[in-house]
Amino acid sequence: MTIGIKWFVLCGALALGEAIAFLLPLMYPIWPLVLVLGILLTLFAFSLSWRYWILIGVFSLGAVLAWVTIDLRTQVIIETAELNKGKAVEATFTIPSSVKSYNEDKKYRKFVFPGEVRGIKVMVNLYIEQGQQEPKAGERWLCEGWMGRNSRGGIMGYRRFWVRGKGSSAKCIASRGEVSGLNSLIARVRNDFSLRSGMGLANKGEVEVLNKALVLGERSNIDRQTRDAFAASGTAHLFAVSGLHVFVIAKFFSIILALTGFPSRFKAFILIPLVWFYVLLVGAGPSAVRAGMMASLYWSAAIFWRKSDPLVAWAQTFAIVHILKPEMLISTGSQLSFAVMLGLVLWNRIASGLKNRFATVFAPTVIAWVFGTPIIAATFSVITPGGLVVNLLAVPIAVFSVILSVLGILFSYISSYLAGVFNSAAHMSTSIVLGLARTAGAIGWSNIEIEKWSLLECVVWYVVVALVLWIIHIYQSRPRVKF
Repeated sequence: MTIGIKWFVLCGALALGEAIAFLLPLMYPIWPLVLVLGILLTLFAFSLSWRYWILIGVFSLGAVLAWVTIDLRTQVIIETAELNKGKAVEATFTIPSSVKSYNEDKKYRKFVFPGEVRGIKVMVNLYIEQGQQEPKAGERWLCEGWMGRNSRGGIMGYRRFWVRGKGSSAKCIASRGEVSGLNSLIARVRNDFSLRSGMGLANKGEVEVLNKALVLGERSNIDRQTRDAFAASGTAHLFAVSGLHVFVIAKFFSIILALTGFPSRFKAFILIPLVWFYVLLVGAGPSAVRAGMMASLYWSAAIFWRKSDPLVAWAQTFAIVHILKPEMLISTGSQLSFAVMLGLVLWNRIASGLKNRFATVFAPTVIAWVFGTPIIAATFSVITPGGLVVNLLAVPIAVFSVILSVLGILFSYISSYLAGVFNSAAHMSTSIVLGLARTAGAIGWSNIEIEKWSLLECVVWYVVVALVLWIIHIYQSRPRVKF
């Protein structure tokens, strides 16, 4: 058993322990049966060798962490609910670059962004009167608002924080220039890059806005119609900076270092700070942070004279994230992120020897769709066959556009003419992606509503996928006879 597989098994034990702990409150009506099963499993564990006790220990750690998380979250929700009775809850937020804005009506403009209120992660819904000061990325705002009810139910349910209505208020307490240290630096660099990404463009418009969303995560200026077009075509993920964007940037600079002849063992000292600076630059969203963590663990292996293994890096990232935040196990975004990353890692192992161009250009998109489909079907009751077809074309073009935009920003420090060349090429690529999204969205076949998948259906799907990958692996590993 390889080191990567061992790490994968340990992650499975950790996830199983957390999952059972999260399910325990639902098992209260049958607690006698659960107690008997627990006693029987404990007695069975004493008959196992010490190797299995390592798994039992990891399983127990996951269960304890999840149970503590439930207990702490319950206390915070109770406290917040009490404060919510007749009095608005006060909270301070740093406005992320991923803030979205909408014209709610003629009087208010709505701003939506993630935040945290007394330990509870919320989605802030901030309403500002038209013509009043609007929140901008990097600013700090003091808000008084109301905690909404769980939209998904349960202790770990999704909550919103409404800054609207009687007793609510919002005011900026620190501008981007006043935010100290790293946040101020990040805001200045983001503004500078944003200006440089538009250098040399003759016709600035919605495509320039999309370019900035692709590279810098500036999505607040994307209009509602464009958002709806990308959502309907299943390509909205391209403009929410995530693991895809981080890995493209990481691979780009890794190739640059390789071309310069920089020693591979020490490239981690340059790539890791560079990638984390980019993660902070685009707002440090959860998916981007996970991708940055995985890339850092992958590169750091060479520093200690160890072979870099993507599966080990994935497993270590999974373990770190779920030890620090066990609630991520039941987060749809986290599930999709780790499932897709695992699929790409496994495919990379299988297809490393394939010479077919399809395997290197289009197969990753198919793999990402295959590994994400059960989670989407079980959560949103849809499947996206049309989205797969569109993404087969849109993803490679979007990746090309990201690279061109990065080159445009870099060359802007040397020549405005060269910056204009690369920015114009990126503009053209993004225009193609926009056209594909609008065409697919107009046809209306990208998303098909279905009955919500059960756990059994999801398991069967992944078992079939595993069998297909195993067959491909066997076929790829077979000895070839030369005549």
